[in-house]
This record gives sequence, structure tokens and C-alpha cells, in this order.
Amino acid sequence: MVSKRARALRHVRPPVPPYVAYTLFDDAGVGTTGGGRYKSLRGVGVRVRFGDERGAGRGARARSGVSLFAQTTVPTDGYRVTHYGAQLDVAALPKPLGGMLDPLLSVGAAAYAYRRPVLGPEVIVSAPGGGAYSTFPRFGIRETRAALSPGVGLRAALARRVDLRVDARDAIVFNQWTVTTALHTANNFEFLGGVGFAF
Repeated sequence: MVSKRARALRHVRPPVPPYVAYTLFDDAGVGTTGGGRYKSLRGVGVRVRFGDERGAGRGARARSGVSLFAQTTVPTDGYRVTHYGAQLDVAALPKPLGGMLDPLLSVGAAAYAYRRPVLGPEVIVSAPGGGAYSTFPRFGIRETRAALSPGVGLRAALARRVDLRVDARDAIVFNQWTVTTALHTANNFEFLGGVGFAF
């Protein structure tokens, strides 16, 4: 016999909540456009969430769930980041606080594709009328690297099938290029927020 709870879950499709993203891209030292180590980038994303129990009643949640996500940033000063992969969410508490607030712990495995300007070797240029000056030409690189993304989140139930979610995560990228074209392990911080709907 199918329980009332199972019948409720059967009619709930995986929610596809869009979100806005703010990324601090690890520029590893002095950025080519100034502003220190991190380059601020804004973007948007979407996630498809599985393992959700919103249909079983307000405040009901699965203990864990998997999301597929994809996000990209607006091109800025030669920088652009696209981050896509899978994320595992685990509820930090046995049940939501007040039936509404659900703290989450998460970890993601993803691909991190980025485009960024890099300074080339010094070039001596002859000036008109004699003399010379040095310059460092800029060129763009495109790379896709593996990323591990631990993070924390908070989901707030606004209505029976509507919730607000905010996240902070660290996209740890292995062998990311730096300004001087050396490789290092980078910490790219992301702050996400959006409203989700279940149907």
C-alpha cells in the first residue's frame, strides 16, 4: 500500500531554481587590471535539485540531496568563469529550525572553465625620435580544470513549494594559471542566492 507521504512525493518534479552569483576569482597576486589578488565577477546560474521532499508538507526535507548546477559570469576586463558540475547537500540539523530554516553542508565536484588575461614577457619598444621603453603585452588564456567545492548554505521555506536559498562555497581549482603563468591551487570564493519553485 502506497503511503500518503509517497503519493505526495510522486507528483513533485525536481525544482530548477535560478540564482545570482558573485565570484571572487583568485588572480594570484597582482592582477593585470589592478585591484589586488581577487577579481570580482558577477553572474547567474541554475541548479536542478533531486532528493527534495517539499511535496510532503511545509518544512519537510530529505536528509540529503544531489544538485546539478551550471553558472557563468559576465565578461569583465578579459575575465570570464563558467562553473558546472554536481553538488551533494546534507542537512546540518535533524529538522529545519522552526520548520522553515534549513542549514546545509555541501560539497561539489565540477569543471571550472575560465578565461583571463596574462602578462607576457617584457618587450623593449623603440620610441619615435630615439629612446626606448618597455612594455608587458597581455594575452588571453582559456583553461578548464577540475574543481572541488565545499560550502555551506541556508534554505528558508517561504511557502509550501517556494523557498529561498543562499550559499557560500570555495571553488578549489587545481593547477590554475597565475598572473606570471605559473600554476597553483586557487581558492575562488562564490556567493549565491536565489528562489526555488517545486511543481
